[in-house]
Amino acid sequence: MATCSNVLRDVLTRLQAMQVTLTELFTYVLVQEQYNGPATAAELARTSQHWHFGAASAEPRQIYDFQLEDMGQGLRERAPEIWSLVKSIVILSIILHNNDQHCNALQSIIGIFLHSCGAPEKLIKVLSRSGLSISLASIHRATHSLAAHSTDDVEELGQTLLASYTFDNLDTKLPSGIPTVDSPADGLIHIATGTLLRLDHGVLLDNLCCSRLLWDRSPFNPLASDPRPYQSQGPEVVEQIPIEKLYQTPLRAMDISLSTITGNLEALGAMFAQGGVGDSQANPSFHDISEYVTIVHGDLGTYEKVDSATRRRKQERTPYNRLQHVAMVPGLFHLKMAAADAIWRILVTPDDACVDQTSFIKIIGQLWPVDSSRLVSHAKFRERHDLIGHRWGFATLDDWAASKPDFEAVEGTAQSLVREYIEGEDEDIWVRENTVRTLHYLLLYEELSYTMNAGDISRFETVLVPWICIFRAVGKHKYATYMLRFMHALHIVYPPGLRRAIRYNILVNPTGKPHAFRAVDWIVELLNLYIKVIYGGDSSNYTKERILIESILVLVFRSSHANIERNFKIPGLTTKHAEKDMRATFKEILDGYMKMTGRGANYSIPDRVVRGIEVLTTEWSTREGEQTKEGEQEEGGNAEADDELLDDITADDLNTDGLI
Repeated sequence: MATCSNVLRDVLTRLQAMQVTLTELFTYVLVQEQYNGPATAAELARTSQHWHFGAASAEPRQIYDFQLEDMGQGLRERAPEIWSLVKSIVILSIILHNNDQHCNALQSIIGIFLHSCGAPEKLIKVLSRSGLSISLASIHRATHSLAAHSTDDVEELGQTLLASYTFDNLDTKLPSGIPTVDSPADGLIHIATGTLLRLDHGVLLDNLCCSRLLWDRSPFNPLASDPRPYQSQGPEVVEQIPIEKLYQTPLRAMDISLSTITGNLEALGAMFAQGGVGDSQANPSFHDISEYVTIVHGDLGTYEKVDSATRRRKQERTPYNRLQHVAMVPGLFHLKMAAADAIWRILVTPDDACVDQTSFIKIIGQLWPVDSSRLVSHAKFRERHDLIGHRWGFATLDDWAASKPDFEAVEGTAQSLVREYIEGEDEDIWVRENTVRTLHYLLLYEELSYTMNAGDISRFETVLVPWICIFRAVGKHKYATYMLRFMHALHIVYPPGLRRAIRYNILVNPTGKPHAFRAVDWIVELLNLYIKVIYGGDSSNYTKERILIESILVLVFRSSHANIERNFKIPGLTTKHAEKDMRATFKEILDGYMKMTGRGANYSIPDRVVRGIEVLTTEWSTREGEQTKEGEQEEGGNAEADDELLDDITADDLNTDGLI
């Protein structure tokens, strides 16, 4: 008796001899009445089945909402006999696409995925002819359609007026550029990128309807009826921002350089125009925002330039031209970078800081012996962050609690921490004083980093006070000045509704998970990374025109990657390496900190917190709360020092685990 395998082998041999393809075989099976009624494939390929993807009218939601499981469930319900015969969704999709070229949902998803990966055109053409992807021309039509429909999403969110804007500069080198005498820097482009973020946590339009109130309190308003001079104020009770996953819509990149005040004003106008808001007198189609406050996030350079523009435009007649509706919020990711740079200025860069065996530089040499020289002068932010955060023993108090220490151990540790590791007024031993002061700075950075990740906004405001003093003492005058201005405006000038809107949206949560808050400027830096490194194309395809058109599709491309990874069950995309055994290294470091009678120190680490307080106190007493012309010149003279830390930000600096 013939077995099933023998019968199938005989059938396939006969089909091969007659040159019948598998596609022809499956198509024949599908349209035969005895299997599932006539023209089943044609029925499944109808537009009403919602498996058509018009490239010229593609919408972002078709990418976001695509699920291979939904397609399989639909096939199972509408053609059960076919499903029992051929259970492969991919094969069925190819068959349906062969029957009707417009039935191309899966092929379109794969085509956009290939485009976002920068796949070679030859590969796309091969997969298109194999029925696994749409054609190259259809991909290009789809990206243009997706970009056009994405602008509708931007306008829809912008016209609610319940959104904040953030933007940043993007400088990149195009490989196709050819330097000439007229243009020696050909290929180097300067554009502006941004994103629109929904204001969450119960923010209402009434909370933002205070533009006129802010102008009445503004120091730039010569006729202000309710000025709010600076007065000291104690910190509020510690509170945490509720965990809510961020919703954002990237803006189309703008061919604008942010190196000037004019460029920043042009970028603001372009972002508002994309959001469908602005001056209704100049453009009646815009939603008027002159009475509402628009929250705008930016780094220090952006904050300074917009502040200068507001100062210059105080004589304008209309609220829109005075920029009275703009409430600038400094980017906290760049503030964190400035904090790491300040620690380097205190503990690493001074010439005498490397003399003693217990110095922070010696620890760097033991942890990173090969790169120690480079880390002293050219360390990137992530390297500084990791070096500051190195810890040994128990990583957290939770780990220590898991070891179940008794009450005596807890009490003894608490007393030891207070008496031996917190800087006091009676320290006179230089080695110990240097060690305690180093720990003081490192713990301040740890607390700053922790509060930002945890979304603990009140604790962040509390720890910001010593950092402002440190910034002022180490020469980062602009960070100290503008953070003071921002905190004064936040707690003295802004009404309660706007204050809550800013405080609860100055940190956002892109994943919706605990302890995963990120600064808003971190979000736009991540978008820049996507554009420059991942989705912007490669080689000759990496052009300014492509960046400007497709920058608005960054999250669409990211969603297509997530769809492919999820639907095709692609594992092992990243490898998490095991932590290295650092016990011997840490023991060697700790041995150098054992108490040695008679050991002195050649360098005393300065107390920059106290020094910063002294400088600020002197300034307030001499200026009487007003910035003098000389003070502005002093701050301007340190612009280079403030901006030194702004290196080319990489994926390591952003710590993008789980997001790329």
